[in-house]
Amino acid sequence: MKIARYLHRGHIRFGVLEDGLLQ
Repeated sequence: MKIARYLHRGHIRFGVLEDGLLQ
């Protein structure tokens, strides 16, 4: 869900990293 925010900012890489850490 947070990925959407990062995508909007242009930090897709960071979003994926956060998702992995959350999981």
